[in-house]
Amino acid sequence: MFSEIKTVLQGRDGATLDQLVFELGAPRDSVAAAVSILVERGRVSRVINLESGATCNSGCKSCPLAGACSLLHEEQPGVEMFVWTRREREVVR
Repeated sequence: MFSEIKTVLQGRDGATLDQLVFELGAPRDSVAAAVSILVERGRVSRVINLESGATCNSGCKSCPLAGACSLLHEEQPGVEMFVWTRREREVVR
């Protein structure tokens, strides 16, 4: 599943967890666990896309990104996105 997540994220500017679940056709819990591991390893970054939250005017119930939107969790407005940002290994000499 890691390579599939890498392929999806490298092909776009970022994706929400729901978008990854849709693209991969895998259970949400499995995708979330894999993304969490990739974040811990430094290959994926978790970012908040403020533009999506700032342009929201359709209401949470009709929003396709409602599951990722931090407005529902009373945090900073925006949508939680994941971006492929693999850290390069340091060269030890």
